[in-house]
Amino acid sequence: NEITIPQGPTGNTGATGATGATGIAGSGGLDGTNGTTILSTYNSLSGVGTPASLVETSLFNYNMPANTLNTNGDELELYIYYLYNATDSTTLRVKLGAKIITINKTNAQNLGCFLKINISRIGATSQQWTIEETSIDALGVKTISVMSVDSSTVDLTTILAIEITGQNNTTAVTNQLVLKKATAYKYAV
Repeated sequence: NEITIPQGPTGNTGATGATGATGIAGSGGLDGTNGTTILSTYNSLSGVGTPASLVETSLFNYNMPANTLNTNGDELELYIYYLYNATDSTTLRVKLGAKIITINKTNAQNLGCFLKINISRIGATSQQWTIEETSIDALGVKTISVMSVDSSTVDLTTILAIEITGQNNTTAVTNQLVLKKATAYKYAV
């Protein structure tokens, strides 16, 4: 036999209590494993240029921490925009540790140059470089002036200096080569 017990009447709801104090903010989330990180950047309307000398001059420096590229497939991308303002010979150098890429310019006054270098980690001491430079002359004519593949064997487990330099080769005139932008990106796999 089932016995049913009737429920009593519902009571009145009491008054709502005061709202408590706001808690402290939680910590930020962790970065995702994949994605792009800006390691260092230089950006200037006036830029930094070669001095009135024939000496190689540093235009951009960044010390990349050890193991920044710690997984095979990670990439370092250097994006560089510079102006070549003279008909005299100049040299732009991009350095990663002991590895140096050299680009010479001559007889191309008022040339805007976009240089993109991708450095892919193959191993801790093995990298592949892809280098592309696009130039735009005073008339707006666009030319791919450099396209190449290279390699390096720098030790990615150490701190590595990334440096961009400029040098006047024949005439000691100020600002024959002017760096306007340099950005180092890391792409993680």
